[in-house]
Amino acid sequence: MKVSVLVPSDEYKGYAGARIRYGRLTKALAQQGLTLALCKIGDFEPASDNSDIIIISKCHDARALVAAALFAARGKLVGVDLFDDYFSQWDDSRLTRFRNWLGQLLEHCAFALCSTDAMAGVVREYRRDVPVHVVHDPAPPIEMAGLQKILRKKLAEARQSRVMRIAWFGVGDNPHFRIGLHDVAAFSGKLRPLRRVGMDIELTVMTNPRSLTVERLAELTTVPVRTKVEEWSEDGEDALLRRSLIAYLPVNLQRFSAAKSLNRAVTALSRGCQVLSAGFPLYDALDELIYRDTDALAADLEADTLRLSPARIDRFEQLMHDFASAETEADRLAHFLHALRPPRPQPSRIALVHGLMTNKRAGEMVEAAEGLTVASPYSPSSIPADVVFRWNGGRLDMLVSGDATQRLRPAFKRRLAPREKLFGRNFLEVPDSGSSARTGDAPRAGGQSLGAQLATYHYALKEMSRRMNDAFGACRMVVSENSPLPFPARI
Repeated sequence: MKVSVLVPSDEYKGYAGARIRYGRLTKALAQQGLTLALCKIGDFEPASDNSDIIIISKCHDARALVAAALFAARGKLVGVDLFDDYFSQWDDSRLTRFRNWLGQLLEHCAFALCSTDAMAGVVREYRRDVPVHVVHDPAPPIEMAGLQKILRKKLAEARQSRVMRIAWFGVGDNPHFRIGLHDVAAFSGKLRPLRRVGMDIELTVMTNPRSLTVERLAELTTVPVRTKVEEWSEDGEDALLRRSLIAYLPVNLQRFSAAKSLNRAVTALSRGCQVLSAGFPLYDALDELIYRDTDALAADLEADTLRLSPARIDRFEQLMHDFASAETEADRLAHFLHALRPPRPQPSRIALVHGLMTNKRAGEMVEAAEGLTVASPYSPSSIPADVVFRWNGGRLDMLVSGDATQRLRPAFKRRLAPREKLFGRNFLEVPDSGSSARTGDAPRAGGQSLGAQLATYHYALKEMSRRMNDAFGACRMVVSENSPLPFPARI
């Protein structure tokens, strides 16, 4: 069985999330009869690709919607893998486009994957009937005898040097939420009790340069232990964790953070770090190995009874098997995928509606599949389309290119009226036989002000969908809208 994971770019293939989640599963899945490959979505041909399954991964635009709709229409399995929770903040208008995207995408999905039960719950807020499978992020390769030596060495070095090295690593910022470096500072009071051990405490923060703004650096000055900052790299992270006694992993209580995976704790533990967490109990599944009480960590350090120690390596190995084993996760995922039943082929025409901020490549994908592209009253005039809708008072005029008129139902072909030339093509008007019964409830367009666009957007989408289905027959409508403004881009 061939499984293609659609990713946004070639660069994304090298990101930590992709390497950890897919790179570590590939070999184990092959042993289960599944060939897993990452494919840049811009290179994917949904109408002809020979994959048995596609999985959408972090492609938050209309290309994913088009790929899913076309692939599912062929009777193939489509799924989505959700890492980050940009979808459950129903009162946050900034994230409307993400909610619109997921709502549309799940209409074509036969399943969903995620890394936590919290994210599985988010999926069910949108579609309760879609099968959801939790895939834990696999741990890096661990040699247990070597790990025991590392644990002994770290403790001996800390006692000899009287220096307690603590690490925080990861992305320090987010365009929508205060996380990362903000959490480091906000929960840093948890580090203060460690002073009682009588060691010098040194916190190293390893993060991305973009996060190092004046504001965030100022927050780090409130941390009550000596702190230094280093630029993140894969090799640098590995070296930092190998020399650190403790990994400090605070988690704030907002839903975005509460839906994160166990990955950072698993990575730190596998490199021989004691894990000190604070805030939301994200790592409860590994609770036997995780410290939330700094006094308990200090006491165990003094008594040489640390939770991750050579004496407890068997328990560590069992927890890694249960929650971070590539072989275990591959076996569970393979059974889940093999049990799914492909949908019935649905050979209906796809129609892509361009919104205020659209994706041109999605339109090209639709054209390659002989679908229809639709310019809404809000889309840029530079985006070519087969069908154009324009406000005319409280109603919409529908214009169809000469080429596209051949696809109209016969009754509509007989009623065409010449209009104008657009995009170098002649367009004709398609009268709306049903409009007279509907215009009473139509909002007045009132020009193209932002307020008018927000007020009329949903109504316009519904009207465009109705008229497209009337004029061309059954159409699978997809809305391409990337605007950060709260446009309700679901039909």
